[in-house]
Amino acid sequence: MAQTPLSEKKVHNQAAVVYQKEQQSVLKSTNRTVVRESVEQSPARVSRTPQQFLRSLPSPSSEDTQEAAADPLAAVLAYGWQEYGLENYAQAKKFFLQAVISKNVENRRNAEYGLMYSYLKLGETDSALPLLQHFVARGEQLESTAPVLAALLFDRGDIEALQELLPKLSPADQKEWRERIVFAQFQDALVALNEGSRQDEVRNFLQQYRPVLEECRQQEQFFRLATLFMKDSPYLAKNIFADLRKCLPEDHHWQERVLREQLQVMSNNELFTAVSIPFDGTVSESTWKRLLKETTWQRLEQLEPKDPVYDSFVQALYELDPNNPEAASMAAWSCYQRGEYACAGDIFSTLLRNNPTDDTLLGLAYTLQKKGESAEALYLLDQHSDRKSELLNQLRYDLHATLGGNFYLSKDYEKAVVHLELALIQRPENVDLEQMLLWSRFHLGESKPLVEFLWQQYEQDEAADTAISLSHVLGVIEDPEFTKEVMARFAESEKAEVRKVAGEYAFRQNHPVLADQIYQGPGPYAGSAAPALDSLFHFRSKGGDEGTSSLNAATLVARQTFSSHSGKTWSIAIFPLSIDSGSLAADVQVGSAFRSPDQSQVRPELWEEDAFALGWRGGLQIEGELDWDIGIGSTPLNGVISPTLVGRLQGSGSDWGFALERDSVKESMLSWLGQTDPYSGQAWGRVVETKLGGHKTISLNDWWLAVEGQYGWYNGERVEQNTSLTVSLSGGYTEDWDDFEQSTGLFLFARGFERNSNFYTFGHGGYYSPEQQIIAGPFFRLVTSVATNYWLEASCSAGLNYRKTDDAPRYARLGAVNVGAEDPGWDDLLGTYAGESDTGLGLDARVRGILPLSNGWFIGGDASINNVADFTQWQVAVALRYRFGKGMGLGLPERDLSMLTGLVQ
Repeated sequence: MAQTPLSEKKVHNQAAVVYQKEQQSVLKSTNRTVVRESVEQSPARVSRTPQQFLRSLPSPSSEDTQEAAADPLAAVLAYGWQEYGLENYAQAKKFFLQAVISKNVENRRNAEYGLMYSYLKLGETDSALPLLQHFVARGEQLESTAPVLAALLFDRGDIEALQELLPKLSPADQKEWRERIVFAQFQDALVALNEGSRQDEVRNFLQQYRPVLEECRQQEQFFRLATLFMKDSPYLAKNIFADLRKCLPEDHHWQERVLREQLQVMSNNELFTAVSIPFDGTVSESTWKRLLKETTWQRLEQLEPKDPVYDSFVQALYELDPNNPEAASMAAWSCYQRGEYACAGDIFSTLLRNNPTDDTLLGLAYTLQKKGESAEALYLLDQHSDRKSELLNQLRYDLHATLGGNFYLSKDYEKAVVHLELALIQRPENVDLEQMLLWSRFHLGESKPLVEFLWQQYEQDEAADTAISLSHVLGVIEDPEFTKEVMARFAESEKAEVRKVAGEYAFRQNHPVLADQIYQGPGPYAGSAAPALDSLFHFRSKGGDEGTSSLNAATLVARQTFSSHSGKTWSIAIFPLSIDSGSLAADVQVGSAFRSPDQSQVRPELWEEDAFALGWRGGLQIEGELDWDIGIGSTPLNGVISPTLVGRLQGSGSDWGFALERDSVKESMLSWLGQTDPYSGQAWGRVVETKLGGHKTISLNDWWLAVEGQYGWYNGERVEQNTSLTVSLSGGYTEDWDDFEQSTGLFLFARGFERNSNFYTFGHGGYYSPEQQIIAGPFFRLVTSVATNYWLEASCSAGLNYRKTDDAPRYARLGAVNVGAEDPGWDDLLGTYAGESDTGLGLDARVRGILPLSNGWFIGGDASINNVADFTQWQVAVALRYRFGKGMGLGLPERDLSMLTGLVQ
């Protein structure tokens, strides 16, 4: 074709300008957004484009009128259609742009049609749109232009303009485009939603387009929407998936896709329920279980073992796939962690049969151990494992250690030794197991290794626990020398707990003062080394003849004690005495009664019926390997006879002792203080006994046998000397009874004197001195244990009492007397007292005790009665102690009270 002349280019440019202005006036601006890339375009929205509608348009009329033919642009129009027919749409567009300025209405309209067609063929819909709107506005060829315009508006997203166009479409097209509008709005609303949208926005969207979902349209879009909101809005996603499950029931692939996501969004409880109920059949059972297992595994991987629902998921997974070794192992360990050992044992046992692994073996062994079947666990390990696995060897060690400990606690020491030795082969450095092994051997009679171990361990760490254990062992074995060495080391320790062990040992050796000096802490000996002030009121009543053998003595004792280092206790005591023997009858012969014919020489007032005297004692008690009791004092200071020194030296071990004592014979005024002869004016009496004795006790567990012997020598002022021998034997059984120790047994007591001096004539001593006395019978003693906070003793003995006294001269040690045979008193001077014998019931009963009060005060008492001699005697005493210092321990109350009452008894 020839080149377009300049005039034609001018016409073309003018036409373009005119057309552009018209286009700007008609074209409406649309600023709607397009669907995101993440959301697929609806097939309904792009199914028919303007090109598709263009193919169905009728060709424009080619009839030429005379007027149109005369138009100078008619040829240009013809060229346009010619090029259009040749599908040369770009060239056709140029001709049509020139022809649209034709003055001929028909040609101009025809050119506009051609231009519109060319635009559409070229895809220049923005340029075609004003022309289409123009034609539709004029109502021209609506059956062809309106559908194209509708498609173009829809494609541009101008839904508002499309809705205005609907009345100009056919009823069928209107229905179709209304549906497309709805889908377009659905997609726009869907695009507007994102992960940050509020739940109410999503809920409103679903409510608005629920009919679309229920009709199973756009299900893919709803599926993507549900997956988008699974995390932030699981409830909404769950509902969408539930509706989508109703779509495409025969499409198993679709059903599997939806079901997989539906399971993902389920809560834990819903998933547990799904595991336990049968499926509805929309997918195969194998698919259902596979999806459940996948979901359960995924959920389990998101949890920590400490989460409350972790065990439930493990159990659910095991129910879904019991043949899966991993699931079964997890279920077994879960049961084990929950303490459901029967469950764990069943699963582990099955796993071990089907798929034996070290983990399974370990789990079953642990389970058996927890069930108390450690022996079975050991057998299992020996049957299924080698010795190379460090973990299994550790378990084997634990089992041997556990069994050894259990057998030790059940006192089956032989089995304990077997397992502990095997455990120590693997862990020889375990000191606790070694110690338990040594203790087991100790209980089997092998004590030396344990003693050496504990002593070596103490020398390394000086730990209190070690000291306590060693003390326990030493208390069982018989090695007193080594025990003393150990306790001496303990006593020097800087640790109070260790010194306490030494203190308790000292107290068990009957050394409360030494114990308190070693350990100043609470205990039954607390305060025993503190200074104390004792006071005692004592009253004794002895039956007999008034004025001679009868005696009533009241004594008030004041004693101060204080201690020094190494268990020494010093004491000083003074005690005034008030003694009364009653009124002497006139016909009772006393003194040198043979002189009675010479009444001018008789002075009855010289005979003392009552007296007041003063006594004193000093003492030292030493606690140690050998206990010593040393005392010194005198007979009463203001007696008839001048006082003489008395004292004691006693030594004792744990089960033996000896004593050398010198003390007043306190049976009458004559023997205690002395008397003055009413006939001669000579003083005589104040008998002092010097005795040497010893004792030994043999213990056989709770049975014991005690032997005691004593030799006594008696002398006094102008009193015939005398000797005595005493032997006693007792044996019995001691047992605990509530808070007391109860002792029962038999005793035998025998004594004899060289002379019978139980008279009140001159030269006799006025004390009971049978030639023979034998008492035998049962005894009973009840005393509180050390653990009580008071001390009480009750004792009673009764026996057959045989007594025999010897004949005695009426007067003893008179020396030369000026009395002849012819004197009236001669017969009396040469007379004798006839001996006698008697058998009866001898009884001795005693009750005494001490009670701590508070703030250092103690109160005590003593009461006794006996008739073992030829008289009945009863005594009562009340004691009060104040301790200067802390500690209210009783110490050795029996010893303390006996020493106090012994001053005057």
